[in-house]
Amino acid sequence: MGKWSPEDDLLVKSQYGTVKPEDLSERLGGRSWTAIAKRAQYLAVHRPRTNPNSYAHFKSLELWERAWIACALDGEGTIGIGSHGKALDAYISVSNTKEPFVARFKEILRNENRIHYHIKHRNEYRRNAIYQYAVGSGPLIYVLLREIMQFLVIKREQAKLVMRFLEIQFERRNKHYTEEQWTLYKEVKRLNQRWHPDTGA
Repeated sequence: MGKWSPEDDLLVKSQYGTVKPEDLSERLGGRSWTAIAKRAQYLAVHRPRTNPNSYAHFKSLELWERAWIACALDGEGTIGIGSHGKALDAYISVSNTKEPFVARFKEILRNENRIHYHIKHRNEYRRNAIYQYAVGSGPLIYVLLREIMQFLVIKREQAKLVMRFLEIQFERRNKHYTEEQWTLYKEVKRLNQRWHPDTGA
């Protein structure tokens, strides 16, 4: 297997211990579970305890909390669908150079995933630590997006497409992705580019 890409690491951070080992292995191009566990250890990722209250909490978020999460995702986050070989996965993440901002995002969600960080080299003289928090559980993402949809502005279209992707995912009974899911992946990827002709953003 080749080097671990940033996309691979994000998948490990968001899904290690939350999905079946064989599913995560497939999404990482067939990497062995031993290799994945070693990578998780290197990234300081630990298997989170199952929190059955997460769904109920997301549904009971106060209005200001929903608005705050939506604003964070609009400004500093990503609502996306990742491609890992032949596998597709929905995810949401927030990144910022200020750890308290990302910690606040985690605090409101009350999710047990860890905050991770990496060093971004702007040039040989300047380095910034980038703190990142990601959620990779499809059901949790679906519930959260549904609860904050009314407050999203910039990334509302991505949220709608990701929710549709997950609806298909919940219904399908095999491991083959539908043509519509691949179309949704491509459209979300296009919308998440730093600049696109529809918005100029």
